[in-house]
Amino acid sequence: MYTFRQYASDDSFTNLTAIPSWVKKFQVTLAFAIDYNGDKSSQDGNFMPYWDTNKVTPSVIAQFKQAQKSFQIEVLVSIGDRNNKYPFAIGASQKQSWVNNATNSLKKIIKDYNMDGIDVYYEDIKSEGEVFVDSIGQLITNLKNEKVISVASIAPTSPLNTNFYFPLHQKYGNFIDTVVYQCFTETNRIGSIGDLMNLFDTLRGSYPRQKLLAGYSTISKDWATVSPPLYFFAVTQLLFMRKLEGTAIWVISDSSTREVTTTTSDSVTSFPKDWILELMSFTFNQPSKEASSTLHIE
Repeated sequence: MYTFRQYASDDSFTNLTAIPSWVKKFQVTLAFAIDYNGDKSSQDGNFMPYWDTNKVTPSVIAQFKQAQKSFQIEVLVSIGDRNNKYPFAIGASQKQSWVNNATNSLKKIIKDYNMDGIDVYYEDIKSEGEVFVDSIGQLITNLKNEKVISVASIAPTSPLNTNFYFPLHQKYGNFIDTVVYQCFTETNRIGSIGDLMNLFDTLRGSYPRQKLLAGYSTISKDWATVSPPLYFFAVTQLLFMRKLEGTAIWVISDSSTREVTTTTSDSVTSFPKDWILELMSFTFNQPSKEASSTLHIE
């Protein structure tokens, strides 16, 4: 039994028609909450929702949670951004002020929307590693200690994992429940199932298997280094072998009304998110037959 996570900016998560029996937990992660000031020139820790607040309301979340009885639902707020428009860029002297403001502003969002947790998803970090680690770590610690959240996750990318996300988990791992490694951010092309499986074998040296989700995207511009068939084959085998806790999919539609990084034509999803669940359900219902780890898929 595994976890399935969907990153969304609208109410598309309510349209999943059938959650397969292998999913024990469905996590909806709303992207993003952003803390840049009015002229978007600097961070102050005062986060605001930048998802489609007309479509995703507290009542929509409450109804979605109440309607699902066969598996656990968790809703998280994701802080960060998917490009360099809103990087994490605070200086050492701003750290405590940022942590205080971030704690208070996120506490309000989480309570207003009846959320369960927080996700940290910065693809651009300008701060020193120690500043990022301690700022994010203290924020998560505050929200956990004040019982505002029950789950905290981080979403490492390949370029930032070693210097930022791994040290964050090393120092504050007791407060971090889930690690969503975004494998589509690999800088070098992965050409075989075995290569992708080996990548997650290596990651399990840094993060516990029971925390690790394989992150992917439905957006075609994100497929440069890991193709969809390769991801499906490799991740299915990793799940069969119990080397992953689950999967996470980036699904952002053009219906978002706020000015965020995902409101461009590039954000049109290139395959339906339901296919991921359907393909994996089909595979899970077949006799376990491990795919060749040397098979190359373009």
